[in-house]
Amino acid sequence: MSLIALMLAAALQAQPAAAPTDQATPVDEVVVEGSRIREAIDEYLEAIPGIRPGGRMVRWDRELCGEVFNMDPAHAQVLLDRIAQVALELGLEPGGPGCEPNLTIVLAGDGDQMAHQISNERRTSMMIPPDAMGAGVNTGSPRQLRQWVNSSRPVRWWIVTQWAAADDGSAPVMVAGVDFPAVRGGSCGSHVAGCSREDILKSVIVVDAAQIGSVRFGDLADYLAMVSLVQIDPASDTSQMDTILNLFNSNYQGVPPTGLTDWDRAYLQSVYEARRGVFRVNQQMNDVRRRMRDRLGGDEGPLRPRN
Repeated sequence: MSLIALMLAAALQAQPAAAPTDQATPVDEVVVEGSRIREAIDEYLEAIPGIRPGGRMVRWDRELCGEVFNMDPAHAQVLLDRIAQVALELGLEPGGPGCEPNLTIVLAGDGDQMAHQISNERRTSMMIPPDAMGAGVNTGSPRQLRQWVNSSRPVRWWIVTQWAAADDGSAPVMVAGVDFPAVRGGSCGSHVAGCSREDILKSVIVVDAAQIGSVRFGDLADYLAMVSLVQIDPASDTSQMDTILNLFNSNYQGVPPTGLTDWDRAYLQSVYEARRGVFRVNQQMNDVRRRMRDRLGGDEGPLRPRN
C-alpha cells in the first residue's frame, strides 16, 4: 500500500483520559506550579505567533470556507469537517455549499514542486502589489514568499491578511504618522488608536505527502486546523512545548502529540476572544496571555488545563 494510502487510511483514535486523584496538593506546590505555568505561557507566546512587522495576532473574522485538492472526497470531507468543528468552537461560521473558498489545502506528492507551481499560478493573489495597500491588504514580502516556496517543510502555509475597522469591518485608509492602515470617521471619529484590526483574508496550505510519514489522519487534521485558524511562525522552536505543532518536529523528544493539546486550545480560544482593535500588538498579546492564564492556571486560574 502506498504512503499516501496509508496516511489516508489512518483512523483517529481517542486517547484515554488520566484517572482523577483525590490526593490534596500542598500550597507550596500550588505556588511553584502556578509560577511554572506562567513562564511556560510566556515561552509559548514568544514562539508560536507569526506576527508580521507592524501587524497583529490575526484570526478569521466570520466565515471560513475550505477546499481540498488531490485527496479522495471522503477523507477531504473528514478533514474539512474537523477544521469546521474547531472553527465553530471559536465562534466562526463554516461556509455552506457553494461558498467562496478562502482556505485552500493541497496534498502533493512533491511539496516543493507544488509550492513553486502555486506561487507561479497564484502569484497575483499571494503577492498583492504595494499600491493595493490602500485596501489594507498584507501579503508579506517577496522574500517571505521565496522562503515559503523553498522551505521544504512537510506542511507549509501562506496567509494573506487585511486590515479593517475594529467595530464594523469596513475598509481602512492610510493615515499619516501611523505605520498601519487606520480608520477615520464612523464610530472611530478622528481617533485611530484601537480602531483597526487585522483579519485573515485567505490561506493556502501545501501538505507534502512524501514527508508526513505515518502520522494518523486525525492528528494531521488537527495540525492543519491549528495552522489554518491562526498565523503560526513556521520557524518557531516548539520542541519544549506541549503542542500539536510538534507533529513534524524532528527535534521533539517527547510523546508524539495526539490532536490539539490543552495548550493549543487555550491559545486558539484566547486569540479569538481577545480584543482585536488595539493600537499595539503588545496590548493584544497581554490580553491573550491573561486569558491563557485563566484557562491553564498561573494567577488565579486553575492549576491544570481545562477543555
